[in-house]
Amino acid sequence: MKTEDTKTTKDSIIDASFKLFMEKSYDRVTVPDIETATGLTRGSIFYHVRNKEDLFVKVIDKYIIDTQHIKKKMQVHKKTTLEGFLQKYIKGVKNTMDFMYSLSIKNVYKSYFFLIMQATIYYPHFDEKIQNIIDTEKKVWEKIIKQAIQSGEINEDTNIKEAIIRFRCGFHGLAFMRSLTEGMDINELTEYYTATYMSLKKKV
Repeated sequence: MKTEDTKTTKDSIIDASFKLFMEKSYDRVTVPDIETATGLTRGSIFYHVRNKEDLFVKVIDKYIIDTQHIKKKMQVHKKTTLEGFLQKYIKGVKNTMDFMYSLSIKNVYKSYFFLIMQATIYYPHFDEKIQNIIDTEKKVWEKIIKQAIQSGEINEDTNIKEAIIRFRCGFHGLAFMRSLTEGMDINELTEYYTATYMSLKKKV
């Protein structure tokens, strides 16, 4: 029971600090800020995390590293279609969006990109971890597109590398572009993915 309580407290510290680090830059966040955000004393906070840097690393691990890792969200089986994969991908994006909006942060997507930029400075070896995520994501897309070609779902002359770029960069481009204004539009992403899929779909 104590272990479960400890985990719950630790998670609540990480969750509250996630919002805090999105609202203020890492170097401007103070221990009193963390106390206020979590509702805990300094002693309680540092019982669960070593220091502010350790807390920041745990926030980035949970909300960027794990969130961006496609293999933790998407599984490709032998019967998985590209169309089904895209539907699940869009649903995952929507779930993430719903959670982000629930934080009640003004322009939450701009804040999220701001957090990523902070991680490049304050998270040890962040570039290596992100490169690993990018490489893994490319392999997942390559697998589902190859599978779609082999099953006859999409054209056999589909350029795999080009298709990967269209799907990946389409999403990331829209996400970044919309972060500068009101945030990602799930309908716009759905329309883009549908149009891209239909351009590859094998004509019967």
